[in-house]
Amino acid sequence: MAKSKKSHFDMMNTVAILGLGFVGTAMAAAVSLAKGDDGANLYRIVGIDQDNCDGLEKIRKINSGVSPIVSEDKSLDDAILKANSSGLLTATTDLDSLNAADIVIVDINLDVKNLYSQNSTNYVLEENRFIEAIESIALRIMPTTLVLIETTVPPGFTEKKILPLFQKVFEQRNIDIGQIRLAHSYERVTPGRNYLGSIINQHRVYSGINYRSAELARDFLESIINTELYPLTQLQTPTSSEIAKVLENSYRAANIAFIKEWTEFAEVAGVNLFEILDAIRQRSTHNNIMNPGFGVGGYCLTKDGILADWGAKELFSFDLSMDCSVRAIQINNSMPQYAFNLMQKHSSKINKKKVVLFGLSYIEDVSDTRSSASIEFLRLCGETVADISVHDPYVKSCPELNIEVTKTIDHLPGDLNIIVFAVKHSEYRNHDPLDLIAKFKDLVLVVDGNDVLSDDQASIYRSSGVTVVGVGKGHWTNN
Repeated sequence: MAKSKKSHFDMMNTVAILGLGFVGTAMAAAVSLAKGDDGANLYRIVGIDQDNCDGLEKIRKINSGVSPIVSEDKSLDDAILKANSSGLLTATTDLDSLNAADIVIVDINLDVKNLYSQNSTNYVLEENRFIEAIESIALRIMPTTLVLIETTVPPGFTEKKILPLFQKVFEQRNIDIGQIRLAHSYERVTPGRNYLGSIINQHRVYSGINYRSAELARDFLESIINTELYPLTQLQTPTSSEIAKVLENSYRAANIAFIKEWTEFAEVAGVNLFEILDAIRQRSTHNNIMNPGFGVGGYCLTKDGILADWGAKELFSFDLSMDCSVRAIQINNSMPQYAFNLMQKHSSKINKKKVVLFGLSYIEDVSDTRSSASIEFLRLCGETVADISVHDPYVKSCPELNIEVTKTIDHLPGDLNIIVFAVKHSEYRNHDPLDLIAKFKDLVLVVDGNDVLSDDQASIYRSSGVTVVGVGKGHWTNN
């Protein structure tokens, strides 16, 4: 159970969450569950999003008690419904709702443009919208409101960009700048079946611009996180907290990038890289080595090394580039091309083939398509194959490419020639190959891009005359 703090949270406080995306919505659910020692709810929550089609749809759903996030985590759905039904959670576009907030949590995007450029050093930090949002907060909050930055930002951004902006606005408002309460604590949300639990039962790092800011941030986080099992870690400065986030994700991205060349080697060597990696993981020093896959997507791993590079250069005048971290992103960006090449290699007359891509989200069992490797794969297909269909049980559409997404396999055309499994959705892992063989009479090739198929499933396809290949599964080419 999260630990309550009577010193600061002995009555119901208002928490405003700016940004109702894949983090902000989950955070709203987590905050709604916080209770004091007497069992009473600690917070009422107001979620704020943009006055556009996407933002208004999120607001409509939350105000109807429906989570705008589609996932397999029913506890997230239940928390949103209960919070809204009990009057604890509402959503709006009105920034003046910040006026009464005791705590403001910033969960809006700070994007990097040109993520899929072959040269990842050719990027632009799109900071204007983020800075405008921060200024809107500074103009409206009470002097003693805690502002907690959860957005992943370049190292130094809180102290060198956000704090000076707050100081400027507070001076304009004739408010003592010593009252500014500003902290950074990056989210570690894990989409999927344990979406909500990944907030409540997860270690957190935090830091404040001063002692009071850090104290308030600690007390708030202790009230929503199970800190008895997952203690908080306070770092000396917000810059340290910012570096922790981008370093954490850059390490993971580099780990994934390292495997790509071994994936290609496994194909020519005709070996199963997955069983090799399982053998290596028996050593505790190597138990986090990554599997090969279809590509890296999502909001963090595809850009955080770039944020580190930007912060080092722009905020600290660091002469050297963060070469290893940026290069890892470049390598990971090329992974969809490898899967596409694998498909081409094992299919003659690819320009006459009809392909179905199974999986559009960047990770299994959620609807999040941000920077999905599947989108880059579809771009490649659009230039080469005769026809491409997309299926995903969680995703409604692909606005990036204006491609229709089918949620039901029965609605796919029956004359498809190639199946590409891109995402490990439960529906795909548990499917019966005979069903798809019966559905698609002209099927000639199956490409497993993300360890979706077992050896037994692959064998069933082969016994029906269908060629089966897989990323990291060179042993299938020997059968």
